[in-house]
Amino acid sequence: HRIKESGIERVSISLDGADRGTHDTFRGHSGAFDAAVYGLKCLKQVGLSTQINATISQHNVHQLPQLLNLALSLGVDAFHLFLLVPVGCGLTIAEDQSIKGDEAEKILSWFYERSLDSGIEMKATCAPHYYRIVRQRR
Repeated sequence: HRIKESGIERVSISLDGADRGTHDTFRGHSGAFDAAVYGLKCLKQVGLSTQINATISQHNVHQLPQLLNLALSLGVDAFHLFLLVPVGCGLTIAEDQSIKGDEAEKILSWFYERSLDSGIEMKATCAPHYYRIVRQRR
């Protein structure tokens, strides 16, 4: 397995929905969900550490618990949450899809609570207010 022999320690795969419809719609490509899940399983089979990166926005925020459960069932080593950032492709959807204010606070608080008992590495990226929540809860 050349990928493992290359010295790569962890591979991250984006999964932006807990089901085909949500992920494939967000990514704009039919079959993307199945390909991502297949890739994660293949990487695990060769013994590589795996991580799911999930961009959370209005289209999938309702699936966050299911996304984490999917990550756990796939046996990934890390689950990283990204709040939608209005750059690149995100510019065109940011106004309608961004998570803001109290909703972001609730999501990040839930994420922190789950990080305490999930058994995997959990990190919020593009969410500096997450670290305030962590400090307040310790």
